[in-house]
Amino acid sequence: MSSACFSAADSTPVSAPPRRRVLFGVSAGTWLFADRDYGVALGFFASLLEKRGVETSPWFVAEALLLAGFLAYLPATHMTHFFGKWFTWHAVRWDEEPVVRGGSLEREMQRLLARPVRWSAAHIGADGKKSWGEIATGDRP
Repeated sequence: MSSACFSAADSTPVSAPPRRRVLFGVSAGTWLFADRDYGVALGFFASLLEKRGVETSPWFVAEALLLAGFLAYLPATHMTHFFGKWFTWHAVRWDEEPVVRGGSLEREMQRLLARPVRWSAAHIGADGKKSWGEIATGDRP
């Protein structure tokens, strides 16, 4: 099986980046040589919770270091968008709570619409002083 993939514009093969090859190589090596049933991973994370040492293989150490590096790098990227989408998608998509006059949702909306828009945007008439409610219900420039 080749490690090449194809570009979207044409059908010319494009090789996988070295980072991806290292990641897949270490993951496959860990699975093949050290942790076929994920018992090492389970024991490692249990030892972290129990604050005790654990013996493990160099393959698993390499995989754990790659994961730690990824988790440290993640906040500096735009990939954090998937966390927000994961945790809010269902609430936005299917939360059909009605806005009842005098209800808590109406009060929250009124509070948020009264907040000022702190930046200027000529295309919506924001001057840095108007509230969101004034901009939403006012005339456009």
